[in-house]
Amino acid sequence: ANYWVWNKPRKGEEPMPDWGVDGDEIPPANHQGPKSVHVVFENKHPQKSLFLFWKSPEQQDDVFLGEIKANTPQGMNTFEGHVWHIRGQNDPSSKVLSTKVMSAEPRQHYTFKGKSSSEREDNEEL
Repeated sequence: ANYWVWNKPRKGEEPMPDWGVDGDEIPPANHQGPKSVHVVFENKHPQKSLFLFWKSPEQQDDVFLGEIKANTPQGMNTFEGHVWHIRGQNDPSSKVLSTKVMSAEPRQHYTFKGKSSSEREDNEEL
């Protein structure tokens, strides 16, 4: 004999933890997940690189995601609530120069400048 059990939510219910795994599921209208964000981290220092780390919410570890060379922007896709650390070295134990927590704004831009740079006051000096 065959025995079949429905193990997915019915319309209007909260999504299951494996939502999206099957690929053909449509999120319920009331689904409120974290908002997607595009952020640009811009290094305006004339000579020094900065190093970008994402703080993993599960493990609380910093994950290295790239070097931001002098006078260069770096765009990233992330989510509301994600924590980013800017460091002066490619080492997760090095000093955190700046911490940014993503808001719900869909587009965000953070500029970091060197002490010798003459940028606007609303930029963060490192």
